[in-house]
Amino acid sequence: MKTSNRTPKQHQEQATISLEECHSKLNELIGLESVKERVSGLVSLAAMQKTRRQSGLKVVPITMHMVFTGAPGTGKTTVARLMGQFYRALGRRKKGHFVEVSSAELVGQYVGETRQKTNDKIAESLDGVLFIDEAYSITGSGEAGKKDSFGMECVNALVGALENYRDRLVVIAAGYKQDMEEFLRSNAGLASRFPNKIHFDNYAPAELMQVFRSIAAAESMQLTSGAVAQAECALTELHRKSSGRKDWANARSVRILFEQAKTRLAVRLFPGGTISPGLSVQDATRMEASDIPDDV
Repeated sequence: MKTSNRTPKQHQEQATISLEECHSKLNELIGLESVKERVSGLVSLAAMQKTRRQSGLKVVPITMHMVFTGAPGTGKTTVARLMGQFYRALGRRKKGHFVEVSSAELVGQYVGETRQKTNDKIAESLDGVLFIDEAYSITGSGEAGKKDSFGMECVNALVGALENYRDRLVVIAAGYKQDMEEFLRSNAGLASRFPNKIHFDNYAPAELMQVFRSIAAAESMQLTSGAVAQAECALTELHRKSSGRKDWANARSVRILFEQAKTRLAVRLFPGGTISPGLSVQDATRMEASDIPDDV
């Protein structure tokens, strides 16, 4: 069984924010128009359920579990965290906290350990959101099939929790589209318990440039017109080369390009660690075309 290389993230408390603030955060995300539409639809459905319940009308429980598919760096974790905030703002979840886990935190190494680890994470996530990134790795190939059996023990525990706690828990499983389709086929009852499937498309070159600009702004870095033109060329080439590649990480790849540019800027302004005579704050916060790598 493959395990995620990502650093495990524990229970994260979420500050209570208003429904309007949740929508504002969602709309501020770059691109993701189809994702925003689907999320808004789910939020509207939850609001209708709440109104019916408060009016004394019959309310049939609905399943809110979701599968997020797409490449890394497309905002899946960010949107998953927002879902907890939305449901908390609506009173759908008492806590709305966010628990992110990898397969290593769910799958054990001996008989009985997996079910205990999985049940512990489910209990920790009640009244909030359990986010399983790279969920397909739970059922990945293992040596002599031994680890696969542990992975299936985790899936079986999840299937029961998805049904039994659907009024107290939202589980969001995420990963590459094809891998997640295989994961959902690993158990006959798994796919039907994830009725909400949302795909996150790769960013287009123009959206990648928006990400680059937002990173620069966050670091108080000014981009000259030449730097903008060079970054647009670099990102367009990166996007072209990324077609069909699993190592393409969208916004994360943009961050890498920006860090490379920042290093080149530092080398230009502080050669060997020395400060160039007459260097101003404006010089140190202005990125030129020559700072943007052209050999991406």
